[in-house]
Amino acid sequence: MKKFISIFLLIFSVIPLFADKYMDFIDALYYEKSGDYKKSFEIASKIAERDNDPYLYKYLYEIASKGNLSSKAMELSKKLVEIDSMSSVNWISYGNSLVASGDLEGAKKAYKKAIEVNPDDIDAYYQLALISSDNVDEAVGYFNKIIEIDPSFKSDIYYNIAVLYSMKKNEIKMIDYLNKAINEDPYSLKPYYFLAMYWDEKGDFLKSLEAYKNILRVEPTNTEATNRIAELYISTKDYGMAEKYFLATLERNPANSKALWWMSLLSENKKDFSKAKKYLSQIKGWENDIDTVLKMSYFNIMDGDIKNAISILESAHKKWPDNLDITYYLGLGFMDIGDDRQAKTFFEEYISTRPDSYEARFNLGVVCERLNNVECFEKHFGYLLLKNPQDSTVLNYLGYSLIDRGIKIDEAIYMIEKALQIEPENPAYLDSLGWGYYKKGDYSKALELINKSIEIINKTNKAQDPLIYEHKADILVKIGDFVQAYDEYRNALISGAKNFEILNKKSKEIISQIPSANLLSSFFMNNIEDRNIFEFEMEFGYSYRKFLKKKNIRFSFNGIMDIYPARKYFGASILSPLFTPVLNIEIMDGKYNIKNDFSFEENNYNNKIDEYILIVSQVLNWYFNSSFYLNYKNKTKLIKREGLCHIYNGIIEQNDSVKLCSVNNMFVADYLGYKSDMINFSISFNDYRIISNPISDFKSYYVPYNIIIEIGKSKLDIKTNKIEIKYGKP
Repeated sequence: MKKFISIFLLIFSVIPLFADKYMDFIDALYYEKSGDYKKSFEIASKIAERDNDPYLYKYLYEIASKGNLSSKAMELSKKLVEIDSMSSVNWISYGNSLVASGDLEGAKKAYKKAIEVNPDDIDAYYQLALISSDNVDEAVGYFNKIIEIDPSFKSDIYYNIAVLYSMKKNEIKMIDYLNKAINEDPYSLKPYYFLAMYWDEKGDFLKSLEAYKNILRVEPTNTEATNRIAELYISTKDYGMAEKYFLATLERNPANSKALWWMSLLSENKKDFSKAKKYLSQIKGWENDIDTVLKMSYFNIMDGDIKNAISILESAHKKWPDNLDITYYLGLGFMDIGDDRQAKTFFEEYISTRPDSYEARFNLGVVCERLNNVECFEKHFGYLLLKNPQDSTVLNYLGYSLIDRGIKIDEAIYMIEKALQIEPENPAYLDSLGWGYYKKGDYSKALELINKSIEIINKTNKAQDPLIYEHKADILVKIGDFVQAYDEYRNALISGAKNFEILNKKSKEIISQIPSANLLSSFFMNNIEDRNIFEFEMEFGYSYRKFLKKKNIRFSFNGIMDIYPARKYFGASILSPLFTPVLNIEIMDGKYNIKNDFSFEENNYNNKIDEYILIVSQVLNWYFNSSFYLNYKNKTKLIKREGLCHIYNGIIEQNDSVKLCSVNNMFVADYLGYKSDMINFSISFNDYRIISNPISDFKSYYVPYNIIIEIGKSKLDIKTNKIEIKYGKP
């Protein structure tokens, strides 16, 4: 606005003198306004040639300065002091032109001339201080003169003196003058910024933090300060405080890319990949930055959304088809979701440009093996072995791949023996060699090697490999040890095997050869011996055949189940969505306590509901603790075995009977039928999953996530969403 007013006044001051050239001058102003300083200068120069007026020369000097017409600016500033030598402003303009041309001594004389004309001209002293910076004392003298003329400039002058001392590496005086500047004006940001950057460079966390917090005190909305404070906390690994300040930035500016980027990384550090994705996705234009795209795909993979990760990478591949990192990660993505044909395409594309990439070549060999393309995996694993004949990983992978197909077994065994020479205690290599001897029919040697593999795994606490247990079971079947074979198939399952159908089928083929005691001792949760508390979220689906319209009524609950075999203890609590008790059961050493708020559609059931709940609970208690009870010889007796079912009596009452059957799952009793004079009911256990024991990384439970209880015409379908196990002290 000031600039406009000055031009406005200038127009009216020159009109009386140049009335006949008024329209030309208007044209000059027009071209200045549009940014064409050269044209404006040409027009105004023609006017000035006829009228030797200082106002026009001042205007021309301003245009020359704006248009970077340095030679013209020099001529004009010199002309100005010739026309009007009693103007300190003219002498300062002339001095500025001399500075631009490198004539500092001439500039000093011009500035001093300005002071002679006007001893209180602050601009002249300021310019003298700037060009005298090599002589700090001289420059400080000029700055102090400004303070004498106008003390209101103290804060700014002290700041400038601090900058001078900084240039001369006099840090003590620099800090002293910065503090003086702050004392004069505690709300001036420049000294705080200077101190913050200085302490940043020095690596002094506390002093840098203090300076940035002072900036924030003066300007609470300063997101640059909140971001830098957060980064300082990151440097000390105080991620909680860092997050606090980045969130403060985002509260003021939700689109701040630096804060969003760091919040995504902090979320990644906490393994909260869902939040990491959320923050990264809010960065404007993230799709146009390769590094951010790769990060986003990684977050999606870690969040379990591999398909979206692949979609992101496919879009990126179209945008940057020559970027090999994207090509490689696409190969990995398709490999992860089991689309090996697509993975093969991208890995081949990658190695066509980088043929010696070990990871890409190895992964290509793996997908070829999974595609059962023998020629392909032999080619690529063979290429890697040509580069490094001592690569034990490739020797084992290629050797095992051939053995598993019954191809070139002797050659494959030689490869694996070579791998074992390099790593004699590698359990995976021992398993591969054992499998080779299995294929050759030498079951004794095969079992010896696989037992050694398992021994090393147990001794070194290495991760359990389900395939080793399955191999051992297959060998045991060949030598007729069905009991141990069944246990090893189960061990494979508990160790995380993904091929349940195959293991189940193999176990079904031998289960008739297993004595009942052996089966029952492992039927539930891998022999619970400690007290374990199971916390779960579930849905009850209740139906009563008489009311078909209400067949699919469902309720959501939270629950706790407490099992402690040594005390013959079974407890169960069910809480409503408002966490009020709906049902509470406790059974220990034959004593029980039940609190119930359930009701059934049929009055007959409502009258006896507590009795039914008690009997069902007692049967569940017996079922859940059956393996422990059997080991400790309780009075329950097995009457007979019918195929895949075991029949007991005297569980709760003298004349009752229980039928335990393996119907769909050979590793558990997944069906329980109860009969007594009072009640008949059945319980089906489905959707078994593996849950880790909270006090042992090497012990897992095999837990049903779906239980269906049928009593007469009523059916209770309990579906569990999540189970957590906590170890409870006795």
